[in-house]
Amino acid sequence: MLALSCLGLCASLSATNLQGLDGAFKALTIANRDILGVTSADAVARSTDGGVSFSELRAADDPLQAIATAGDIAIVGGNPGRLLRADLSVDATLWTQVASGDTFGVVTGIASDSSNNWLAVTDLSGALLRSTDNGLSWSLSSNAPDSELNAIAYEPVSGNWIAVGGGFFDGAAFYSDDGISWQSANGLSGGPLYSLAVDSVGTAVVVGDGVILRSVDGGATYTAVSNPPTEALKSIVAVADGLFIAVGFEGVVVEVAGSSATILRDSVAAALTIDAVITIDGAALLSGEAVVSASSIDPNGGVFSSPVTVTLSVPVGSEVYYTIDGLPPSNQSTLYAGPFVLENSSTVRAVAVDAFISSAVVSAAFVVTVLPNLQISVLDPANFLIELPDSQTTLSYQLQTSTNLTSWDPLQSLRSDSEGELTWTVPIDGMHRFYRVLISD
Repeated sequence: MLALSCLGLCASLSATNLQGLDGAFKALTIANRDILGVTSADAVARSTDGGVSFSELRAADDPLQAIATAGDIAIVGGNPGRLLRADLSVDATLWTQVASGDTFGVVTGIASDSSNNWLAVTDLSGALLRSTDNGLSWSLSSNAPDSELNAIAYEPVSGNWIAVGGGFFDGAAFYSDDGISWQSANGLSGGPLYSLAVDSVGTAVVVGDGVILRSVDGGATYTAVSNPPTEALKSIVAVADGLFIAVGFEGVVVEVAGSSATILRDSVAAALTIDAVITIDGAALLSGEAVVSASSIDPNGGVFSSPVTVTLSVPVGSEVYYTIDGLPPSNQSTLYAGPFVLENSSTVRAVAVDAFISSAVVSAAFVVTVLPNLQISVLDPANFLIELPDSQTTLSYQLQTSTNLTSWDPLQSLRSDSEGELTWTVPIDGMHRFYRVLISD
């Protein structure tokens, strides 16, 4: 196994491409492949290039803490019990206040289901806000959990809403099949819970202060995930079914797979705490980490009739890894050491890695078709001998003829040869003057 080290950080290999995200964020979400976030300065920003750069959609005024989207609707929340709504398809810079109240507490988490229902949790016990009209209007729920809450999610496999939080010493978790009546979860352990994520097969993973919990029954019961860090984890995201990335205090990064966790990077004193993480295209994007420049592929794919030499650029301070077998590249793939030759059709995929953080993956498709020479000789006054040496036994071949190089007629049906050489005997009839071989898979 390859061991990585960077400025004293302890890093392990990950099954996930970990990328940087331009700027620091409190909360992140995805809307129609764009990344939206609440910045550390309480503005709302959007990236349309996978997190390489962001533009401001709404300037900061009051503190904001949470953001969520469903289709074209985005909701942000913060102090005091404040909720703002925007229709991204109409005007992503127009945010309308849809709820506010000093008694609501700080909005810490927002989620929606597939039926225009939204819930927002706050840090005030018993204060949960609910909307049934796609976020246009909100009201306090009369049956809210009696606990401070930090995060909420809708788990579509079970149809349950899941909310987590807790006080200074103890975690709290609740579930509801209608967003109105709530029940306490079983199997909790550890301190307060800060974030949760669900995958597409119904697994929910909750993280908090020195604890990682996993549920497969819609948040009703939890089991502890082994090997959690001692530091507080502030945010988690599902990057694939059964695979999660969590981030937190002093830059700690953890991968959760099944019932165990792997610490990919230990916390570092005085390092920036990562408050948010998001996933796109199978990569986990970490708030506040530097964006690594991507490699480039030259030539950038194409069709070639002879072997082609491929050159990858290497960004300063990075190493580049690549694959030609269809698998996504990682720091476990082939390390690029110089130009290489492709003799067969392949897709080259490459990623630049700067210590712990990767760039976006680049790819280029190459079609390499090296054709054998067609050889024609006269056997006798009545027949030609047509030969195709070095034919590939995995392909099929058909001899065709033409009088005008425009229309072609088959002389032989598709055939292959186990010896890697094909021959045809063709009568000399004075009509056909041109011959070719059609090659197919």
